Amino acid sequence: MPKLAQPLTEVQISRARAKAAPYTLADGNGLYLAVSTAGLKAWTVRYRLPDGKQPAPATIGHYPALSLADARVRAVEVLRDAKQGRMTKGIRKARQAVIAASDAVQEAEIQAWTEAQHASFRAVSGRWLAEKRPGWGAETYRKARLVVDSHLMPVLGDTDMRTVETKDVRPVLVSMSARTPALAKKARQYVAGIVEHAINEGLRSDESMLRLSRSLPPSHSGHMPSVTEDEAKLAACRTNPLSSAKISHPR
Repeated sequence: MPKLAQPLTEVQISRARAKAAPYTLADGNGLYLAVSTAGLKAWTVRYRLPDGKQPAPATIGHYPALSLADARVRAVEVLRDAKQGRMTKGIRKARQAVIAASDAVQEAEIQAWTEAQHASFRAVSGRWLAEKRPGWGAETYRKARLVVDSHLMPVLGDTDMRTVETKDVRPVLVSMSARTPALAKKARQYVAGIVEHAINEGLRSDESMLRLSRSLPPSHSGHMPSVTEDEAKLAACRTNPLSSAKISHPR
């Protein structure tokens, strides 16, 4: 059986002093004296609701305004009301505190999620493309959008640009290089631009550019479809890089 708390005495209560951390002194029957780091003394009651849940303790008053004897009477009332499911003042205040704490946690989680979405590769690349579009030709923008959406987004879309590192991006570029070397070089250029955009937005520090210059393996120079070629030829490049390679004939 659990050891029953010895009832408090007025001497113990009066001698209770502030410590480095808050602490409680048990009186029994769910009644505690909570002593803050500032030396304030509050009477709290721990109780259970009809469903068996044990919410945060109810604060019923402060010492010496509420004496030990009166606190014991009030504790019995709180336990009785809690058992009957009645929302008395102390219980209501305790439940409101729990709800407020839960709301604060939920709000913090929502804020963190919102910030993560704003800093994702998907969001930052979208803002980068929107910023570049006025200065680019229609075909240049279309090709950049194609590379970002078709090759980079499926892998990096949810990546947090605040913490992305070279090692996170290099496998994507290497994989692209094995299939479409010319597009891989463009993708490397675009990633560098997107990272720089994240820096300009304050999502990354000024010295946090990725080291992508040697991220691609050596390859034979291929043909990057010109601005007059259509989407079908870009797709052909992705599936058969040899179809766009220049063939030299012996003389």
